[in-house]
Amino acid sequence: MCWVSRDLRGLQREVIGVRVNKILRLIGVAFIVVSVLSGISLSIALFNYLDVTEARVTVPSYIFVSEIRVPTITDESEDQRVEVFFNISNPAKLTIYVTNIEYSFYMDNKSDPRSLQEKLDSIMVGIGRFDLPKDRAHVIRPGESINVPASFTVRGGTRFVSILNTTYLGEYYPAVDATVRFTYEHIDIIEIVRGIGFYGPGVPPYDS
Repeated sequence: MCWVSRDLRGLQREVIGVRVNKILRLIGVAFIVVSVLSGISLSIALFNYLDVTEARVTVPSYIFVSEIRVPTITDESEDQRVEVFFNISNPAKLTIYVTNIEYSFYMDNKSDPRSLQEKLDSIMVGIGRFDLPKDRAHVIRPGESINVPASFTVRGGTRFVSILNTTYLGEYYPAVDATVRFTYEHIDIIEIVRGIGFYGPGVPPYDS
């Protein structure tokens, strides 16, 4: 009986030892799997960070005002629609989503000899903007370039439509100061690009 008891205890220890070894092996395998998955996640996060950094640095240099449309104004009592187009290119590796553009619109008076900065308050026409949810935003894939329109209406019978109706030698001389916001396809970070400006050559009336 003593031998049998000893044999049973030995067998129990062997069974326990086998179970412990299996558990240790499972823990080791689990540790390896977790380590591999963590490494993959870290690599993805690192690549995403590098791609976001690239887009953040490069995209702002590829945004500019490409066209401004102001109609001929024959009746200042009527509402007038102003359209500003922003050319946005995406040289980065991530698809970007343009969700917001906001800009201040001015109409320079060339008969006023003051600098543009000095007369900003007197030549302000209005604010143009749009806000879009991500699922309706303007999508720009890597290597693509699009023109994004942003318009606003100047109310007729106001001093703002009179400011808008300021020409020199038959052309308008608008000025724009804009902010553009964009995000990414799978990364919810909002990038803000300020100081997108236009103050250049005269613009003929759009319908002339």
